[in-house]
Amino acid sequence: PAGGKLGLVGGVGSGKSTLLALLLRYYDPPRGMLFVDGHDVLDLDPRALRALYDGAAAFLWPPLSEGFGIPPLEAMALGVPVAASRTSAMPEVLGEVPVWFDPRDEEDMASAILQVVAMTGAERDTMVDRGRARARMWTWEDAARRLWDLVTEEEPVGA
Repeated sequence: PAGGKLGLVGGVGSGKSTLLALLLRYYDPPRGMLFVDGHDVLDLDPRALRALYDGAAAFLWPPLSEGFGIPPLEAMALGVPVAASRTSAMPEVLGEVPVWFDPRDEEDMASAILQVVAMTGAERDTMVDRGRARARMWTWEDAARRLWDLVTEEEPVGA
């Protein structure tokens, strides 16, 4: 969005430098628009993390592999449109809400980022509503219930 800033957050080895190089290949940001924060998202104070989400126009989730995908779910729950790599369990967890991309295809990733940033207000509102609804499907209470159901089954799984 006009006047916005792009922040890259992640620890050492998170691929920020590669992503930064990719972004600069496709986009020439105005001075002062781009910043890189050297903190791992998981190490941020919850208030600082919430402030980043609250100020975000979009959330990019580019890993080649991932366990469950809590950060993009957090973003969706907080009303931030998501572009995500179609890997691991991400399609199952995030559903059809994000703009998907192949994390090994630089042009596909760049296209997804531009698609999210260029959304109209109505498109953004729709994605935000769908994202919040999807995030509500995954609660810690539900995870605990599913785990409890598995460990208290009469017959072992796969028997």
